[in-house]
Parts: sequence; C-alpha cells; structure tokens
Amino acid sequence: MSQSWVGKCIVQKSPTGKMIQTSRIIYVNLAHELVIHVPFPKSKEKRLANYVPAPRALSAIALAKALEDPEKCNLVDFKTPEHWLWTESQIESELKNNPLRRYRRKLAKWKEVRDQSYELIRPFVEECTVREILEHPDLKTWPAYRAQELGLKSAVKIRRALHAYLLGLGDKRALMPGYGNCGAPGQQKFSIKDTGRPNIAARRLGDKKHRPSLSTDTRTKLALGWKRHKAKGVSDRVALVRTCNDYFVKSVTASAQSVKVELKPEAFDISPEMFRYWGLRSHKTLRSIELNRGMSPSRDETLRRMNKARDRYDTLNGVAYIDSTSTDQTLISSIHPLKRLKSPWRTEVLGASIDYIFGIYVGFEAASATTALLAILNAASDKVAMCARFGHTIEPRDWYGTTFNMFEADNGEAKNKLTMYTLQELSTSVSYGKVYDAINKAPNESGHNQRQKTNDHLLPGSTMGRTKKRGEADRIDAAGLRFDDYMHLLIGEVLHHNNIEYIDPPRLEMYPGIKERTRRGVVEWMIEHHYLSSSPMDIDVLRVTCLPRFDASMHADGIHLFVPGAGGERLIRKLVYRSEYLLTQGLLNQSQRKVRRLVVHMNPIDLTHIWANIDGLKRFDLATGDQDFEGVTLMDWLAISEDDKLAKFLSKKFETQHLADKLANTKNRYKAGKKVQHEAIKTHGKPTKTEMKRDVRAMTEMEKAIQTGMPSKQLLPWESEKADRAVELTPELQMVPQSQPSTSNDLWLDIAGQIYENRRGGANG
Repeated sequence: MSQSWVGKCIVQKSPTGKMIQTSRIIYVNLAHELVIHVPFPKSKEKRLANYVPAPRALSAIALAKALEDPEKCNLVDFKTPEHWLWTESQIESELKNNPLRRYRRKLAKWKEVRDQSYELIRPFVEECTVREILEHPDLKTWPAYRAQELGLKSAVKIRRALHAYLLGLGDKRALMPGYGNCGAPGQQKFSIKDTGRPNIAARRLGDKKHRPSLSTDTRTKLALGWKRHKAKGVSDRVALVRTCNDYFVKSVTASAQSVKVELKPEAFDISPEMFRYWGLRSHKTLRSIELNRGMSPSRDETLRRMNKARDRYDTLNGVAYIDSTSTDQTLISSIHPLKRLKSPWRTEVLGASIDYIFGIYVGFEAASATTALLAILNAASDKVAMCARFGHTIEPRDWYGTTFNMFEADNGEAKNKLTMYTLQELSTSVSYGKVYDAINKAPNESGHNQRQKTNDHLLPGSTMGRTKKRGEADRIDAAGLRFDDYMHLLIGEVLHHNNIEYIDPPRLEMYPGIKERTRRGVVEWMIEHHYLSSSPMDIDVLRVTCLPRFDASMHADGIHLFVPGAGGERLIRKLVYRSEYLLTQGLLNQSQRKVRRLVVHMNPIDLTHIWANIDGLKRFDLATGDQDFEGVTLMDWLAISEDDKLAKFLSKKFETQHLADKLANTKNRYKAGKKVQHEAIKTHGKPTKTEMKRDVRAMTEMEKAIQTGMPSKQLLPWESEKADRAVELTPELQMVPQSQPSTSNDLWLDIAGQIYENRRGGANG
C-alpha cells in the first residue's frame, strides 16, 4: 500500500477466465487505509457506454491481499487513450497535419462536447486537486444543486462529467466523448443513399444500383475472390467475373452444348475498381504489379524484419525550481578537433524541499521553452540509459525521477506561451518570481554557483563566466574537452551532489529512520513515509508535450525525418526508425503504396529512438547497425551530412573528367583498329560477310597463341585446310611457330616433366 498505486488500473479475473481492467485508482488515503477508484465505463460490441460510474472506496488491506495472487488480481499502468493526447491545435486543424490513418471523425464536435462538459463542473473542480474534490462535503449533492442552478431537468450530464474528470486524474481531456470507435480506422461505412457521381445509365435511363453500398457479406466475398482468383497473368476483370461465378450466381442452366449462368442483380453493381479496393483491404494481400513480379505475401515482412527554501515545502514532489545557466566552457568539436564550439547551456530541475537534482538538460541551444520542457521530461524519466551513454553505470535509486505539482521559475525561458500551455495540459501550475529578484529561486541560483565552482570553472578552457581580460591567455589554446567529456564530468558531479555529499536531515523526525545522511537518503525516507504530493503520473503525456516535434514521413522501410527548416522537402539520410508495431499492423505495407506524413517527438541529443502518436504514444528505434550513432546529436549528424553532400558534389568534376577521357580514348583506339582493317582490305581484298563469319574457331586459337605465347591445340586433318586459310590471312609480324600435326604428344610431356624436375630440385636446393 503506497501512493505509487495512484493512476494504476486494477485488473481482475472475470468469470469466463479472462483478465479485464475494471477500474482506475485515483486516490489512496493512508490514514484510513482506503483506496478510491473509479470503474471504467462498460463496453459492448466495440461501443463504449456514456455512463461513468461514481468513485468507490475499497479497503487497501483487502486490495493488498488480493494482489498476493497475481493470477486473479493485479495492478497495471494506465494506457492513455489516443484522443487524450491530442493538443488543441491538432483538434482545431482536424488532424489534417497527421493523416497517417484515415478518419471520418468530426473533431470540432468532440471539442464542443468536452468544453460544454467542463463548463458544467468548472465552479466545483477549478483550482482543486483530486484529493480536495473527493474530500469536499458537497461531492454528492453538488450536481443536483448545479442542475437546478442551470435549469436542467436532470443532473446526469453533470455527474457524468464529474466522474470522467476524476477518472482522468483531473485531466480536462478525459471529458472527451466516448466516440473512440466512431469513424476509427477499419470502420466500414454503409450508406443508405447512392454515393458518387451518377453514371451514364443513371443519367440517361434512370437506372439505379441494386443497393446504395455493398453489404458486409459482399465485401467479404470480394476479398476472398481476390485472394483466390487474382494471380499472375489474370486481369482484375477476369478475376472479378470468376468471383461472381463463385458467389453471385442466381441460377445455372446447362444444355448439351454450353452452360448459361444468371448472376444476381448486385453482381452488376460491382466494378473492377470496387473489386480491387475491397480485395486489397488486407495488408497481406498483394497488388497486381506484385503478383506479376512473382512476389509472395511474406516477402516484404521478412525483408523488414532482417534488418531551498526547505522550510516552506514538506513533500518531495510538491514544488520544483527550474532555471538555466551557461556552462562557461570552451569545448572542441568531436568532428574537427581543431575547431572550437560555443558554450553549452544547462537547465536544471531542482526539488524545492532538499535541493535534489531531479533532471538536467545540456545543449548548445540558448535557453528557451524547448530546453525547459526537455529538462522537465528528464526529471520524470529514468536516467540509467543517459548515464550509460556518458560513461557512468548506475542503478535507478542512484538518480530518482518524479513529476511535480508546481514549478517556480524566473521571467526567462519558462515564461512563454508554449511552456505555460504545456504545463496547463499537464494539470501542473507554475509561478514566476519578480524581475531581477533571485529570492524566490535562491536555491537554484546557489546550485548554479556551486556546480560552476566545483565543476565548470575547474575545467581547462573555462571562461569563468566573464569576458577575456587584456593580456590573459586565450581560452582556445587551453581547450581540449569535447561535449561527451564535459557531460561525463557534469553527471559525476550531479551523482556526488545527490548521493555522496553530506547534509543534515531537514526534519527532526528523519533522524531515527534515515539510512544515510545524503540527499538520496532523504528522498528514500520521504518516499517510504509518503511525503508525496498529487502530480501528473502519465509519462506519455510528458513525452508528447515536452519533446520537440519534427515533421516526418512513413515509407516502406520505416519512418524518415525531414531536415528541420527545409519546409518538409529534404529527408535526413540514414535516420530510419521502425518497430514491431509497424510490421504487425501493416502500416509499412500501406506506406509502400502512399507515403504518409506525421509528426514525431525526439530528443535532439539522442538519435536512437523517437516517439509518435499512432493509436497512442509508441516508441520507434533507429534501424542501424552502427553503434556510434548513440553518441551523435542531431546537429552533429546534420553537419556531417552537409559535408558528405559537398564532397559528393565536388567529386562529380572528377567523374565527368574520367568519363570524357574514357570516351576520347575509346574513339582513338577505334580509329586505329579501323585503319588496320582498311590496310588488310587493300592487301587481301574485301571479304564477304560469309567469309568474315567463317573460321572463327581457328582464328580464336591463333589469337590465343599470339597473346599467351603457348602453342595452339593440334588440329585434326580435316581442320588443316581452315588453318592454312587462317595463316594466309595473318600478317607475318604476328606469326608464331606452330607445332606440326605429326609431332608426338610425348614431346610436350617430356618438356613438362623436365620443368617439374627443375623446379623441384631448385626448391630442395
């Protein structure tokens, strides 16, 4: 029993033996040993009920006992629905900028329902946490009072909105209507009126279709017919007629000479285009061009798989400070060691209660909204992989991560529309200090000064936070550290600050039970004694709101990223991302037919993976066998790509020169060969075509003897006449001694044996 249960889903075994998610825990009352949970709306035949049950109380001890048998009860992470991750701009644009899957959803109506639902409960939930809402004495009676105030006949809508808001842990987007399957991918549309432009028969004769749209049974039969009859050499029309003969026959009349088939009326409404569309609905079905090439359904899939104000704050994650500062470094480039770099900027997220560093972000970008959001995401994420990248092996307890209920910042990088909007989407608040007043963020400013004294200003080439004085040695001469070297030293200093540096326990009650007098010991004590605040729990929402967005497109081999600032015209080479999900869902196969645009989220200093909202936020890894990509940033790779592009362009000059020399040399030798040919014609006369085609074998043997110096093979008696003819046509300068037909083969054997004995004797000698 702990606060870590908040946000988890309770999974129980149903009477049929299936494990189903029944409810979501929204609050844990440790004092009364109660767990408050909200059951999920019931779903039937892919339809989600509009009714959201009221919160219910459950004994925490009973739940803990039930969890002892994981086969009957268990806790799992809550999977955020896809439409909860949509931003306001995406909803307003009807997701036109992310057409990875085709939708028929009217998102403007969704937003209208959400906003109306929130207005019903806004006076009750505004500026209140989930705990305050649950402990409010008027929780049960307020919906009826609100309905009477608004003049509504019933309080059903108000209760539904209040329960859905609690189910989403205070997330406004949880008030989205339950239209998840309305117009979703794979949902077939059935019209009750004729669709499309009328054909000539409908315009001239008034003929109508048998049915406005194909039924489910007809569509299934067309898919089966395509799979059965569509093969190499069989046209779409022939395959369609064969399908009609299998599934749409009304009667068959047989005679002595022939068979007469009468088709059903709906068979004449099916065009080859409709047959092709419904036949190719499955991603495992091959197109006509693929069938003609002899491809198999599993070929593409197989190929893709190959490859401090401590006294004011009592909880661990109640308030955090966020601020940026320059690292005061003069670094050298990892690409060209003789070139220097600008000084990176460091953004830190500091716990207000004990000055524990929960997250950092270091990059060459100036302090901005992006760097602040990346630091917030880093504070909530696991740091094991990041530390391993820069040469530190740690365990999760060596660097804890958490989300916060509120942030305090200055009027710099965190005070802008993007950061404020993002924190609002996360149901997190932020406060700003006065201009040029560091009192409200003194711990963060003090932390910057401390790390600059103990780390930054001790490194060679440091600027010491000031401009160069007259007569002072140039910092470039002393520079010798790369970005990876600086990150290794900085992370070591952060780990020392969190885990080794001695501090006095902030509270007297910590003295008896604290394990170690370090910031890590204080953090573990606060977690053990539940000194925690209610804060956003969903890491997926953090990723989708904090990580920078990049335009991308999905091709047959995976997801490619566009060069930032290029207007979506140039792809970044060699950066291809994919996962098992793209393979199993057939999205790569669909992109082989039509490239799809999408928006992905990526950390610019880590190219190994990206995130994309495809039926929920999912991770896609970089498809490469080059391990060095783990240490390359996006800026480095773009610079390398530009250098390679320039080198390739300059090499075209040499390729052009080589081809020009080659063609001129070929022409010169061709003229020389034709000149020799004309001289032979003057001497022997011009032969006919039949004579030119004759004696090819004999002339080849003579040419072989000239080029190798070895005698040609002995000719048979009936071939001697051709050989004589060939000798007559051969110039005297090209003649070599030839063996006579009467010469014995034993002579050549003796010569070969003598050569062998000489070589053997030389080797032994």
